[in-house]
Amino acid sequence: MKILKLTFTLLLSLIYFVATAQDYSFMILGKKGDVTFDGKKVFVGSKLKLKGNLELKENSYLGLVHNSGRTIELKNSGKFSISDLTKKIDTKQKSVTDKYAALLLSELTGSKSNVNSKKAKYGSVSRGIGEVHPLAGKRTRVLSDVVLRWEAKENSYDAYKVIFRSTKRKVLLEKEVSANSLTINLDEVGLGKERNVLYEIVPLGVDGVKPETFMLTRLSSKEHEQLEEELSVIEGQDGEMALLLQAQMYEEHGLLCNATESYVKAVSEGGEIAEQLYKNYRGRLGLEK
Repeated sequence: MKILKLTFTLLLSLIYFVATAQDYSFMILGKKGDVTFDGKKVFVGSKLKLKGNLELKENSYLGLVHNSGRTIELKNSGKFSISDLTKKIDTKQKSVTDKYAALLLSELTGSKSNVNSKKAKYGSVSRGIGEVHPLAGKRTRVLSDVVLRWEAKENSYDAYKVIFRSTKRKVLLEKEVSANSLTINLDEVGLGKERNVLYEIVPLGVDGVKPETFMLTRLSSKEHEQLEEELSVIEGQDGEMALLLQAQMYEEHGLLCNATESYVKAVSEGGEIAEQLYKNYRGRLGLEK
């Protein structure tokens, strides 16, 4: 039987559940069909304490995150004891999504250590230099396919030129766009065996603008292979929560262009949680005052 794809829909209550993490065992991140807890209907964002029983009717689904950050899915109909599920969580093998769910929950609790460690690890954009700021920090690791996004510091411009240079400052490629983004495969740039490429974003039709230089570092084949398992697991999921897990994974690996894309897509789903996390992310990039 085809396994149901995990579809996450977040509610505002997620913000409040993390503030009282000590008094719950699980929180519901995804739900489909008819599900009750001790006879009462549950919703995305509901907290489940240690004592009690879940019941799933036919064709129902439940995605849970434990207060340790580990995740578990219930895909079969029947009754499930919270205490039994907790025991399974304690003994089951840790999965890829567990790690990023834990990071996500850590950020939602307002853990300064989590936020600061990311900011220290990947640096931030200086708002005092240059007219244009990329939504990926001063330097970022990238896959071959890249979506560069940026925003102007003060003014709005109709068009931009993106200039790619070798580390020796030789111009490799120039692209003009009438938007604040550019999608490109780095094979077009002509890096050869080089993994680092510099780039500048220049507003067109404006005199005297000195562009700031930023750097992209393409993952090696070995690094890419090491990420494939995580990518296949998390990218195979749908919905706002899955996009936020993707963003956590990409940011953890320093793939900030990809992290930005995941946040932008999550925000487009309309969730307030995604908006707050994206704002936090922009703050780590130095783009929020």
